[in-house]
Amino acid sequence: MMDEDNIEIVVEPGNWQTPGKAKRWKWQVRQKDPAKSLVRGSATGTKQMAHDAAEAARAKFLARIAR
Repeated sequence: MMDEDNIEIVVEPGNWQTPGKAKRWKWQVRQKDPAKSLVRGSATGTKQMAHDAAEAARAKFLARIAR
């Protein structure tokens, strides 16, 4: 089973912002050691909304590998 302390969430501004629209964010759930991307995605809105989406993806990923 994967150690939860070895997983991090990274949220960064997307590089495809549209003037007048909600801000876009790209997020990633990563394994720290060895460095490896586990889940990626994007969200529109606040940075917190993007972080929440990444948390949900992290939980879903951990549930899937726990089977």
